[in-house]
Amino acid sequence: MKIMTQVLKRAWPFLFLGLSAVAVLIVARLYIAPERFDWPAWVQAVGSTAAIIAAFLITNRQHADNVLLEQIRRDSDDVRRLQAIRALMANVNTIAQAINRQRDDFYFAGTTVDTLSFLKDCEAAIRSLPVFELPRAELAIFCTNLPQAMKRLGVTLETQNVHLNDMRNTQGPSHTLVEDLLNEILSLSAQVGNLCQDEINQLRHR
Repeated sequence: MKIMTQVLKRAWPFLFLGLSAVAVLIVARLYIAPERFDWPAWVQAVGSTAAIIAAFLITNRQHADNVLLEQIRRDSDDVRRLQAIRALMANVNTIAQAINRQRDDFYFAGTTVDTLSFLKDCEAAIRSLPVFELPRAELAIFCTNLPQAMKRLGVTLETQNVHLNDMRNTQGPSHTLVEDLLNEILSLSAQVGNLCQDEINQLRHR
């Protein structure tokens, strides 16, 4: 049924054009004296006019189809880009949770090198995002603020590691500072992930 509806939607201008041409010939035949009515000339004239109109309709339809295909391609690219960003936000959430678990360990001796490396990799990946190509301004803002918070967290954790391993036990970054940075990162990554999912849903139902 859906395919038939699409076929009729595309075909009706040409059906209308054909019926109009037949109607013109019938009216002309009724109102012009038989001895003065030149069937070949009228058929040629109406046929030529119909061909010109049909060519215009076909060109217009092809242009509309090309515009639609281009929009579909752009939407598909946007969906893939948003899915990649959402997956990246899941990684950010994972690394933030891992840092929290390490800090909760009774024998905590500092954030591991692998965790800090993963944090830096995620930060670099977010910084490389083409923020000006994102479909919503909020996404661009959050994707700009998030790596800044991640960089501050990385520097803070590295400083904390130095102080934890310092035999003089000098005062390092406060527990509250690290917790605030982690909460900011978790909040920003969650907002970016939710916005990406909203945009994906809208693009798929357009």
